[in-house]
Amino acid sequence: MMMKSKVKSQKSKVRERGVTIYLAMLIMSSALATALFVSSVSLREFRIVREVADSARAVYVADSAMEYTLYKKRVEKDLSSFTVITASDFSLSTAACASTIVPTIGNAVCSVAVSTAVSLGTIPGCPTIPSCDAADCTHMTTKGAYGTTNRAFEIVFPNC
Repeated sequence: MMMKSKVKSQKSKVRERGVTIYLAMLIMSSALATALFVSSVSLREFRIVREVADSARAVYVADSAMEYTLYKKRVEKDLSSFTVITASDFSLSTAACASTIVPTIGNAVCSVAVSTAVSLGTIPGCPTIPSCDAADCTHMTTKGAYGTTNRAFEIVFPNC
């Protein structure tokens, strides 16, 4: 009789060990799933941070191109370094823009397009202004790119 009870107790111990293995596997699976979730969220956040940095550089490039163009148009009144597309349209090529405006930022790309004789009321921002006797407006668009991020600025002002 004693022999039978020892055999039964040994069988129950073996069953308990099987449960322990299953419980350990369940805990390890939960820990792995949590680690994978945290790492995927972290990787997305790192990607967002990198894109924010690229965005800031692209905005800087577009802003620098706009400042350069405004200076050439309003202060120097000379767009001779630009390519004439039509009688009233100018552009600065991507290569010329990058070498002239932002040579210190590697991999930066920019472009400038200027229309100096936009008819009043044809685009938003070019209304008839009572205090200004302008016959037309100037419309400038600058684009900056860094990495995979693109940013652009647009400005319209009457030719007073």
